[in-house]
Amino acid sequence: MTINEIVGNKLREAREAKRMTQAEVAERLGITRSAYANIELGRNAAGIEYLVKLTEVLERPINFFLDMPPPPPEPLTVSELEMKINDIWQLLTQDHPEYDTTAGLPLLNRLLAVCRQLDLDHARAVLDFATYTLDRQRQAHS
Repeated sequence: MTINEIVGNKLREAREAKRMTQAEVAERLGITRSAYANIELGRNAAGIEYLVKLTEVLERPINFFLDMPPPPPEPLTVSELEMKINDIWQLLTQDHPEYDTTAGLPLLNRLLAVCRQLDLDHARAVLDFATYTLDRQRQAHS
């Protein structure tokens, strides 16, 4: 399968998912329906300017049309990670400003739910921060 055919198949898939006609997409691109149809059929290449417009029209990232995996997320800086952890901790403790045993289990469950959405390194950092904060609160109440 050629790159034109791959792009064409992905365009058709995205267009149908949006329940748009070829004519509607072509109009948004400023080309004729037959010109767009030839791109979808893989007969003509979609220029980069059209691919960029198609990402907006069909609400898909460009890697979708090229049938490539999404790029890896940018790694967080230490300060961004600290801010994210602080935000998570604030969310977890907003109903329970002081840690106590009755708040512990619901907070732990919420923390684990958040950690399941993160990669392993970030989850470890969140759990380390939560452990540190809980230990500090316990010492303050002792």
